[in-house]
Amino acid sequence: MASAVVCAVLVGLLHLSCASQSDPVPEDVSFTLFSRSNRNDGVDIHYTDTSLDPFFDGTRRTVAIAHGFQEDGYNSVWMNAVKDLVLDVIDANVIRVNFKTLAAAPRYDLAAADTSFIGKELASLLNDLKRRGGLSPSEVHLIGFSLGAQVMGVAGHNFKTVDRITGLDPAYPLFGEAPLQDRLDPSDASFVDVIHTNSGPLLTGHLSFLDPVGHVDFYPCGGHDQRGCPKLIDEVLENLADLTLDDIDACSHSRAPEYFIQSLSANDFLGFKCASYEDFERGDCLSVTNTLGWYVDRNNEGTFYMDTLTGAPFVALQATATLTVGSTEAHGDLFLRVKISGMEDNECQILNGWERERIQPGSVRTHIVPVPQNGGITSTQVELEYVVNDLWIGSNSYSIEIASVDVDTYGSHSCVVSSATLQNGVPRTFSPSAGSC
Repeated sequence: MASAVVCAVLVGLLHLSCASQSDPVPEDVSFTLFSRSNRNDGVDIHYTDTSLDPFFDGTRRTVAIAHGFQEDGYNSVWMNAVKDLVLDVIDANVIRVNFKTLAAAPRYDLAAADTSFIGKELASLLNDLKRRGGLSPSEVHLIGFSLGAQVMGVAGHNFKTVDRITGLDPAYPLFGEAPLQDRLDPSDASFVDVIHTNSGPLLTGHLSFLDPVGHVDFYPCGGHDQRGCPKLIDEVLENLADLTLDDIDACSHSRAPEYFIQSLSANDFLGFKCASYEDFERGDCLSVTNTLGWYVDRNNEGTFYMDTLTGAPFVALQATATLTVGSTEAHGDLFLRVKISGMEDNECQILNGWERERIQPGSVRTHIVPVPQNGGITSTQVELEYVVNDLWIGSNSYSIEIASVDVDTYGSHSCVVSSATLQNGVPRTFSPSAGSC
């Protein structure tokens, strides 16, 4: 097993520290400047330069971007996409932070320890640009993914006071118990927003902070496992001896920069302010919204939840499906799957067969269902499947009568089905129609 994984497992289970020093030097960190004048031909800059690069303009907003473990900033697809989109949106100085040697596998523990050095190097550059180039801290936005989010926290802590830090699924192993000066927290900038896409324990295949670490924290799909990504808990537990960090749910982890990239193109990636993902899934808190990513409302603090589609474009309308049970009681699971051409089914579980009591005739259940922005639920097919829990077998348990399934998309109603019987384990597909059931 790679030493990085051994270290991270010990940290996650025992709260031990196994970080050591790699003796980084300034040459291990490079900074490349882009602007609208040289968006495809970046120039390397450093705080030891004898003259200020003419492409830097201190009157513009400055956006710095930092990558994560095992990444190379020069060849990072997501970093280049963010750079290009930022320059499309605003006239900015964009600085790409590259520390690929320090982020190289397999020693995650060393890479984590070196984030403090990298962050301080970036702070030195920002101080130099402030002194010589007129950079204003109130016009600095730092964006970091995974380890890069922790780098930006250190930079913000050492360069007072940057306007904004965006943390894209901040790395958790070796940072959970770290002092605040060594990790991202709300004091590192005037405003800190965070996107959690792979949060939870390492042994269940998760890599980032579950608790809020910003002024605004977004939890797409609950912040754990993203729709369309594999759930790796079984693979992690069965193959722990052969595990590498490449195996630990890179899909969900990397969704954070993907969502941020999509947010730069539109300001409609809405999250809903809720006390928990479970409250959101029941549709209990759909009144207060904020926009994930670039266009976030910094005056609307708190934790926000949303569901996404299983594939790009990920942004979905958050529809509320209301199930009314017919004349039979039930004690099984009922799954609703929105079928969209070209992507995996978008599934939700409307009934949970492990509820304490049987689901009585006429019972009503609600659940959030992500549907496409273009066309909504009526542009899809919807599959319903009833699955009986064998421990609760009784009269009429092998089927369920559905009185109706109605979908409310921000006040616009559609009917998935009005009156149907579902047999155990036999999916049925319906074509939703406009109007209430």
